[in-house]
Amino acid sequence: MKKLFVLPILALLIYGCSSAPTRTEQGLFNIQTNQVPVVVLSNGVPVNSQAEVYSYTLGPGARNVQEIGTAVGNLFGVGGLVGTGLGALFSLWGWVRSSKKGQTAVTLAESIETMRMFIRQLPNGSVMDNELVNWMQAHQAETGVLNEVMALLSKYVDAGDAQAAAQQVQAVINSLQTPSQKANG
Repeated sequence: MKKLFVLPILALLIYGCSSAPTRTEQGLFNIQTNQVPVVVLSNGVPVNSQAEVYSYTLGPGARNVQEIGTAVGNLFGVGGLVGTGLGALFSLWGWVRSSKKGQTAVTLAESIETMRMFIRQLPNGSVMDNELVNWMQAHQAETGVLNEVMALLSKYVDAGDAQAAAQQVQAVINSLQTPSQKANG
């Protein structure tokens, strides 16, 4: 029975962390959009860019729902509990949506590129950078990450040129794998 509640809540949280504010959220929360500087790579060159980050605080809509829940709960003698529970749920939703945890891949990629830029500045940095890249590629091949990404790309990419590029990348991945990994992949 608990799984019936947990799975939809997890699905909502995952969906909620990966999208812009919905119309419903805009009615319930005060949402502030902030522009955060990020560094992205364009043809191997770091370029400064901006990313939108949203901050959610309880708005009049959420407070109205909380007050109505309290009033209905008062009919049964549990108004305080219902109001507090609704307030906690709205606050939790706002906190989850305000966090950048939904952008883990972007943050990880930025961190790796920053680390590589630092390493390239060191004496003999280009050699160390190449070793790091080779290690990361081998590790990703060992864990099967690249095969999963390639499966997703081949499933969801429609353009012929993009699929041809994905096949070229898959060939490179296959050349990096050991014979035992190819048998398991």
